[in-house]
Amino acid sequence: MIYDYSKSEVLSDVDGRLCGHMSFLGTARMGKSSTMYKVIVACPDLYARAKAFNRVPNVLINSLPSDFNAYRVERTSEVRPGDLLINEDANRIFPARGSGVDKDLPYFMATSSHDDILVASTFQSSAGVDFALFNYQDNIVFHKWMNPTALQFEREEFRQPCATANRRIMQAFNHLKVKGQPVRLSDISYVTPYNKILILEEFPDWLDMGISKSLRGERYRMREADTCKELTS
Repeated sequence: MIYDYSKSEVLSDVDGRLCGHMSFLGTARMGKSSTMYKVIVACPDLYARAKAFNRVPNVLINSLPSDFNAYRVERTSEVRPGDLLINEDANRIFPARGSGVDKDLPYFMATSSHDDILVASTFQSSAGVDFALFNYQDNIVFHKWMNPTALQFEREEFRQPCATANRRIMQAFNHLKVKGQPVRLSDISYVTPYNKILILEEFPDWLDMGISKSLRGERYRMREADTCKELTS
C-alpha cells in the first residue's frame, strides 16, 4: 500500500530528492526504523528505487517484499548508482571518528551525489556515529523522542534541535490526546530543516517485529565474524 503523501511538504520534497542523507535519530524503541520504512512506503519514487542494506543479516533481506528491491552490501562501494543506501543502526557500521581509520565513508558521501545515491540512516546518538554522514550532503533529520539523559551527551550541533524536537513531539502527543485522537509517541517525528511535526500512523502490511528487530543478536554475530499528518505549530 502506498500512502497518500500529496499534502505533506516533507514527504513530497523527500520523494523528489536524488541524493542527500536522511537521518532517523532518537532513543531506542522510539520508532526510528519503522518511521524510515513508513517514509519509504509513503513516497512512490523512493519505493521504486532499489535499496542497498549495509551489513544486515540475510534474514532481513529475505523478509522484505520482492517489490521492495532490497539487496545486501558489505561496503558503500557496492551500492549501485541511483539506489537508496540504508544504514540500520549506523553507530555499529560507522562509529565516531571511524573515518580517521577508514576513508570509505567520507569518500562515498562526498561522491554519492554524482551517482544519484540517497542515504538513509538510523542511529540512537549522533555522538556515537561518524560525522562524515552529515557534513557532505543535505541532511534531513527525522527526530524521534530522545531520553533526557542521552540528550545531555548529544553532539553540540544536534543537542538544541533534539531538545526542540522533544518539546514539539510531546506538545503534539498531548494535543492529540486532549482532542481524543491519541497516537503512539513512536509515530511522531519532528523533521528539520522543515521544522514540522510529521505523524505516520499506518504500518505497511509486511512490517513486523521480524523486520524491525532483525538485528537482534547482531553483536554476537559480529564477534564471531571478528495516513500522513503534518502539524506546523
